[in-house]
Amino acid sequence: MNQEEVEEIDSAIIPLLYRYGVVALRGKPVALNGGGTTCLYVSTRKEVTHHPDLLYLLGFRLARIIWDAQEARNCLIGVPMAGINLAIAASMVSVSESMNGSRYPILHYELLRPIKKAHGTTHTWVDGEPNERTHYWLIENATTTGDSVVDALEKLEEDGYKPERFSLIILVNRNSTALERLSKRGFKRIIVVYELVDLVEEFIARGFWDEYVRGILESDLRTQVVAEK
Repeated sequence: MNQEEVEEIDSAIIPLLYRYGVVALRGKPVALNGGGTTCLYVSTRKEVTHHPDLLYLLGFRLARIIWDAQEARNCLIGVPMAGINLAIAASMVSVSESMNGSRYPILHYELLRPIKKAHGTTHTWVDGEPNERTHYWLIENATTTGDSVVDALEKLEEDGYKPERFSLIILVNRNSTALERLSKRGFKRIIVVYELVDLVEEFIARGFWDEYVRGILESDLRTQVVAEK
């Protein structure tokens, strides 16, 4: 996408991120799995599954990023659990675009289990075997420390997937610490769709939030306790 196209799709997505609570300001601090609390929360679970208009737009945004990379053959894998919604959305958008005459290829996806399969004939994290001719896209909804991505990548490596065959797309990045850590994991590329700090500024500029929220974000970034769901 050129910059004009990016701005057009973002102008539709950003208000919905606020309206549906994908990026939300909570009245009470939310406890984090890794310790600490935050009032700024990012989630793409029911916030998108209950609002398919936003889910479709996010899927389109991700699909265009993948198509623009011009890899010969693509497969999407969502980081459990919230990233799975995004991977499926991008795949479904690619089917819809193809049915409407688009020249872009259909994007298929694999499901990465949060718990290894313990029944049947294959005891793996992912069904099937990795394909050396396929480029894989790991899709994460949000990052703070990058722990969820690292955990997913380790599971994939256990199943025989190679990190150099992966690119990583992060819908919302909360701080640079995660990117620094993930850049050492061997990804071919790491693409951030939105920085949390930029979304906060957009929400303030559009009158969704008051300026005091900027201070909440700055405090969270200093202590690295912005929620990761």
